[in-house]
Amino acid sequence: MKLLQYASALALVLGTAAGASAQGWSEQTLVVTASNTPYNNLLVYNGSSQLLQTLATGGKGGVSGNSGGIATGNGRVAVVNFGSKNVSIFALSEHGFR
Repeated sequence: MKLLQYASALALVLGTAAGASAQGWSEQTLVVTASNTPYNNLLVYNGSSQLLQTLATGGKGGVSGNSGGIATGNGRVAVVNFGSKNVSIFALSEHGFR
């Protein structure tokens, strides 16, 4: 069941997550998702499902079902930390998200 939730979330962001560009990363399709674990992480994959980067959000995930959230725009990614009731924002740089 958990694998299905992750696969659903990953499929959801496939069409909307990429598109941010920075030197060195602009040639790739990027897929972003959140781990939704007690210590939430931003997970960045390339178009071949290879994990490129893991960043701690500083917040807590842990929401049940598919209630987590990510939004992207203008080279930024916002990750909902449901357990902490806050949002973490990352910006894309030439070396990945920061």
